[in-house]
Amino acid sequence: MYRFILIGVLSICLFTKCVAQDSGKNIGKESIKKWADSIIGYSIEDYNIPGATFAFVEGDSIIYAQGYGYSNLATQSSMEPYTHNFDMGSIPKSMVAAAVLQLEEEKKLKLTDPISKYIDHQDAKSFRKITIHHLLTHSAGLDDISNINSASLNPEDVLTLKEYVANNQPVQIEEPGTIISYSNIGYALLGRVIEEVSGMNFSDYMQENILNPLEMKNSTFQSRLPAHIKESRATGYEFNGMELEAVPHNFQFNLPAGGLRSTAGDMANFLMFLLNDGSFKENQIVGKEELNKMFAKQFSNHPQLQGLTYSLREEFINGYRALGQNGGWQGFNHDFYLFKEANCAFIICLNGNDGSEISSILANSFVETFIRPKGTETHGQSPILHPEKYVGTYRSNRYSRNSITKLGVLLGVVPEFNITSRNDSLFYFSTPLIYEGKNVFRRYNKDGLLAFLENPDGEITHMVRDYSHYDANEKITWFQKSKNQMLFYVAILVLQIVVILIFAFGKIRFKQHRKSSFDWITQFAPSFLSIIFVAGFINAFFAVGAWNLQYGMSSEIKALLLVPLVLIGLLVLIGFLIFKKRNTVKQKIGKWNAILSFITLFLFLLFLDHWNLIGYNY
Repeated sequence: MYRFILIGVLSICLFTKCVAQDSGKNIGKESIKKWADSIIGYSIEDYNIPGATFAFVEGDSIIYAQGYGYSNLATQSSMEPYTHNFDMGSIPKSMVAAAVLQLEEEKKLKLTDPISKYIDHQDAKSFRKITIHHLLTHSAGLDDISNINSASLNPEDVLTLKEYVANNQPVQIEEPGTIISYSNIGYALLGRVIEEVSGMNFSDYMQENILNPLEMKNSTFQSRLPAHIKESRATGYEFNGMELEAVPHNFQFNLPAGGLRSTAGDMANFLMFLLNDGSFKENQIVGKEELNKMFAKQFSNHPQLQGLTYSLREEFINGYRALGQNGGWQGFNHDFYLFKEANCAFIICLNGNDGSEISSILANSFVETFIRPKGTETHGQSPILHPEKYVGTYRSNRYSRNSITKLGVLLGVVPEFNITSRNDSLFYFSTPLIYEGKNVFRRYNKDGLLAFLENPDGEITHMVRDYSHYDANEKITWFQKSKNQMLFYVAILVLQIVVILIFAFGKIRFKQHRKSSFDWITQFAPSFLSIIFVAGFINAFFAVGAWNLQYGMSSEIKALLLVPLVLIGLLVLIGFLIFKKRNTVKQKIGKWNAILSFITLFLFLLFLDHWNLIGYNY
């Protein structure tokens, strides 16, 4: 409740629209200071964030930069916007886009070129249809990859970008250019294109051609950190529901997608570069015409929805178009907003895993306070034709389908959205939807559009939302829903327990105290091993911790993944024994229980295969 009161008070009462100040700027320092301090100071406490840094840019000047809270709770070090650096998450994707445009301007590549023109087949395999444009807009149709073995605590162990891509061959799941599917591996491929075209490794190219010209002296893509950057790193924290826990400093392998360390002050220079048509302090780094491609909408899931430019997301705040880039990683969360028409921008960096809403609060308040007062919009409603075709469950496509991390779907980490129908009206969960035509709906009394995508047969395949830029939500069957999949496993578990109980009953009832290899192999062993595998896997997973898997798979989990292979052998053996001994087993209860055991094991293995738990799918 406090959050909503805060937002309302700030948006309605805090400020009036600004006029020219003594500095000659459209927005003065004192106004920005009062506005930013009032929101950020309270918000970091509300969201359990240890500290934040903020920088506001207008034209070619930093109007205001400030630190809030602490960079390290143990030492109680105050945040400094120009010195404390952060792991920037996905923020560097915007810099990768600028570097690619720089290379196109130098006629070293074309955005329409297939990536196979620049990367050998060992890296890109047969992805000949995927272009640089597709990678820049997350529309290449690549499956998301596992984060397992994607980082190290020791910079000496960091893989080269070529090694990383070779170890994480992407799988194409959609036709390029059809739908947005967020892809970190896609930006790794862009990094490889930069390396091949420039003849330099990625971090060196970015240092010489982006960071140095922008005088970003406290920023680096290097894993071996310069001393002054290493000494001034902010510590990341995660709130576990009770207290804030420090996250160890780590080093990402996928540098183009998340390997930048930078400060709010340095990032302000990058924002000035964007605002000033590719120039910084009279140094033209990327030409205006080329850089304008980063400001134009390049791809959208639906023509009427907000979309993506090259790396930047498009947002309409009270009808005003803004561009932004978010970067979240273990213990950190950052965002910048670019208001091109108003010639200003800001970045906020947080050393906490929560608080992604703070940047949105700032952006909405900024537009309503300094650019455009909040107005009232009315929308007509068209009759919904065939509402039943939209009804169903839709799952975000931001998950890996081909690695063990697909389990995130089963655990409810990947969002699923329900569209229901009552009295010829549609509901997004409990929110009524207002139909605006052409498969587009607006949430009743809320901002944001939803749209539905059809295949050539007129069947709905996806639901997309204009306030969720980096994914689409694929329509799934009732059986694919995570809750139903969990119920399916519970049913298998019940059957496994029944098989064991019948086995024990038979031993007691018929006084078969002597060991029968047929009974033990066909009835007891499969169910017992299956239960031990699931219990052991859950225990080993939580003992390691989800985040620690980025440093590699534990030996305990590797050992446990041998069990499904043993179960496959048991399935074959049980089938053989049931067929061979079908006329020699005296007790029918044992024979039928062996058949039930075979069926249960078969279903269990199908379940494991669906969740990529057969084999070593990292």
